Amino acid sequence: MTGRERLGSPGPEGPDQDARLARTGQRSPGQGRTTTDVIVRMWEVRGEPDRMPELVGWVCEAALPAVEYDPRHAGSEVFSATDRVVVISRWRGEPRPLPDPPAHLVARPPHSWDFAPVDR
Repeated sequence: MTGRERLGSPGPEGPDQDARLARTGQRSPGQGRTTTDVIVRMWEVRGEPDRMPELVGWVCEAALPAVEYDPRHAGSEVFSATDRVVVISRWRGEPRPLPDPPAHLVARPPHSWDFAPVDR
């Protein structure tokens, strides 16, 4: 069960369970994702400390342009810290993965997680 799938009809757990699932962004078993769902992908990479400006430049000038042309892409934001770069991207449907960064810029390979907006 993933948080990026929407609720449909009441699941086997009943209406109370469906209300809890709606609050947490989860789905009942057997309920699928539709192509209109918004998926938010958080991509994070830890950079080599002395290479952070180069890593941020690579993300902005190479990685994001490699996915922004996709019509499912709804927008992206880039954040940096002293040792990390995070990209938050919104997608209409399955996200396109970012390319792998050059090995000499990273201290650890990138990780990504997918999220769904929560109605509250």
